[in-house]
This record gives sequence, structure tokens and C-alpha cells, in this order.
Amino acid sequence: MDLSELISKISLVIFDMDGVLVDTEPIYLKVEKDLIGRYGKEIPSDLIERIKGSSLLRSMKIMLSELGIEGDCEELVEEERRMLRDRFENEEIKPMPCALDTVNWFSSHGFKIALATSTEWENATLILSKLGIEDYFDHITTGDQVEESKPNPEIYLKTAKVMEVNPASCFVVEDSLNGIKSARSAGMNVVAVNVRRDIRDEFLKLTPFVFNSMCELLDGLLKTRGACE
Repeated sequence: MDLSELISKISLVIFDMDGVLVDTEPIYLKVEKDLIGRYGKEIPSDLIERIKGSSLLRSMKIMLSELGIEGDCEELVEEERRMLRDRFENEEIKPMPCALDTVNWFSSHGFKIALATSTEWENATLILSKLGIEDYFDHITTGDQVEESKPNPEIYLKTAKVMEVNPASCFVVEDSLNGIKSARSAGMNVVAVNVRRDIRDEFLKLTPFVFNSMCELLDGLLKTRGACE
């Protein structure tokens, strides 16, 4: 199945937020490095990829376990929440290149649009409001509205249920392995964007649709116009 055929079969598009729509991943990484650095530890690149897309609590549990740190996980997560909130409030938040144009493309072609992010409601809505895009979405599901974090499929299944759409008719845009596993486990079609070339093969094991950037996905969508008319 090519992209044009896939687009012709869907009715709901679900976007992840961090690293897909907004350039917030560096903020998360800086905060996590600051917290873990207090214990004289560094976060290796492979571990960064393994926690990407998960909730703060799941990510912190994995980091403490993998790095052999005996810290209070819940206290660290609470501090991380405060640090992130401060940065989101005071730092400039930028959209990822071509992200808003991609959302607009789907909207203009009559697709329902939803957001499913592991970020918690307070920070997610702050980020969206700073960019002025909170009204782009027909529904928003955040990490604190589900019991299980990505790669568990709960967040995507909940989104589809609220939107009254069969999972097989959903098109998910993700940037993390955890997010892609979550969407696939939910029985949804998924594409990966903003994927580094050195880890591209890992993503190709999960989906044939892997794009270096959102702009590359948008270019592919522009060529599928006939599939949507």
C-alpha cells in the first residue's frame, strides 16, 4: 500500500505533539539531563530513544533502573513537572517545520483531527495555546487521562473511541518508537516523521512510512490530492 491508497482509507488523523508538531524534545532532554546529572550520571543516546514518547513517570522509572540510581521516582517526577512548566511558560515554543501546514492539509480535505500526547493536560494546553493551535483539534487526549503510557495502545484506542472511529480508519503521525508501537498495537495506520537517518532502520521494522521530516510527509500528501477528491 502506498501513501495515496492509505490516505483514501482513513477518516481520522491523530497527531502526537512533542517532536511532531512542536519542537519541545530539547526542553525535555535538558530537564532530564539536569535531574539525572545530580547523581553523577549521563543519559546515553540509546536510552533517550527508548524513553521518548512515554510519560514522565514511565521514563523516570526506566532511567533510574537502567542507570542504577536510588532516587525517589515520584519526587523526581514532581520536580520535573515544575521545571518543565517553568520552561514552557518562559521559553519560546516553536512548531516543527511544516507541522501546521500538514495539519491544515488534513483539515482542508475534510479529515477529523485529534491529538494524543503523553504530555499532561496542563502543559499540553499551555504549549498549544502559546502556538495558537488549540482549536485545530476535534479532540485532545493527554497522558494524565490514561492509565498506561505509550507504547501501550490505550491513549490511541481512547481517542478513536471518543471520536467514534474504527481504529483501522485512523492515521497516526508519530516520531518515537514508543508512539509507533502504541498506534500499531491499537490497530491503526502509522507514519513516522522527523526520524534521524542513523535509526531509520529501527522505524522501518514497524512501518513502511518513515519520513526524515514533516515537510517530506507534506510533500507526499500534496501528491495524493486525487485520492481525496
